[in-house]
Amino acid sequence: MREDYGSTCLCKNDKNRIDKINDNHNIVYEKNDSYYKRKSGLSCLILGIVSQLLWFFPIIGLPISIIGLITSIYGLIYNERKSKLVVGLILNIVSINLSLILLFI
Repeated sequence: MREDYGSTCLCKNDKNRIDKINDNHNIVYEKNDSYYKRKSGLSCLILGIVSQLLWFFPIIGLPISIIGLITSIYGLIYNERKSKLVVGLILNIVSINLSLILLFI
């Protein structure tokens, strides 16, 4: 799909790449971050569910919960859709607390 905007032509090839063709016919690639921002909510939710299943193995469950927590915080800062992120954040926080309680008992 080509759209002409004066001297610059935009060609949308796939979801995460935009090609700009300038006057010299050079192609400039730009990343579209909205694709990655949408996937952060789903990955956070999946990590939260997996960490809930593995919290009783603190060696495995704790790193997964921490990665899910970091993903949740990143998504909450940069994302507009927050429902999956909040659920994933809650699941990861609960998993971290349960893993730490089990680790120190």
